[in-house]
Amino acid sequence: MSIKVILLALSTIILSSPLLANASEGHSHDEPQAAPSKPAALEKKANSHDAVGLYEDYSEKKLSLAVNHKVVLFFKASWCGECRELDADITKNLTKIPPEIAILKVDYDNSAKLKRKYGVTRQLSFVQVDKNGAAIKKWTDSISLADVVSKVSAK
Repeated sequence: MSIKVILLALSTIILSSPLLANASEGHSHDEPQAAPSKPAALEKKANSHDAVGLYEDYSEKKLSLAVNHKVVLFFKASWCGECRELDADITKNLTKIPPEIAILKVDYDNSAKLKRKYGVTRQLSFVQVDKNGAAIKKWTDSISLADVVSKVSAK
């Protein structure tokens, strides 16, 4: 291939570049570009906690979810095989978490204060709490999402 052909191909690529196209519209390539918008249905689902329940890392602020959800703290440890199995089951079945339930993952090894507060002495423990963080119910050894949901839903 000759140098002229290569240069012609490169100039075509450069001229059709989105960066150059934006610059010709008055945008600098240094300016951040707006992200493409999500379809409305995806955006609504991403911003809505009403479609399915939640499975997220614990933070004290998330206790306020108890205003509209049944909040359960799941004390799990990375070294616990049963905890990893339950985590995998919940993650695989996120759409099966009822919309009124929020499960918050608590790192068993790094949450001494929470363990003391709720009297948790072993991993694979669960504590249902109200919006103020007061314990409503406590149990251990749920091994499936279905079991967790049934314990939360039981009166």
